[in-house]
Amino acid sequence: MQTQKVCIRSMGMVVALLLGGCSLGDGAGQGQVAPEALAATRWQDATRGAEPLTLVIAADGTQVSGYAGCNRFFGPARLGDKARLNLGPMATTRMACEPPRMVLEARFLQALESTRGWGMNARSLDLLDAQGQTLWSLQRMGP
Repeated sequence: MQTQKVCIRSMGMVVALLLGGCSLGDGAGQGQVAPEALAATRWQDATRGAEPLTLVIAADGTQVSGYAGCNRFFGPARLGDKARLNLGPMATTRMACEPPRMVLEARFLQALESTRGWGMNARSLDLLDAQGQTLWSLQRMGP
């Protein structure tokens, strides 16, 4: 009987450790996520227009690309420990769109280039400034 209790407690601790290791957080004490968790991910913001803004992080984590509301963009990414992330400078295609889309694009590109950190959970990615304030929130694309 005593052996069964020890075994059940041990199994409970193993399950707790496994579940804790799978939690996603922002690197600030909520269950740290390794920078590699961002590699090969795709994100979108479908709340600001007909066509979603997108951010695609390359498999090696060193490049990003996407759609900024009018133009496509691409640029370098630097992932660091403790949820550090620097993006840009960004290069874009050079199409002109109606003024509201150009304003949205300028804001999105500025947010990308001002990013200094990130927070993530299972379905969303927050791009953070140097003070940890959210610059932009994106939702995971796909399954």
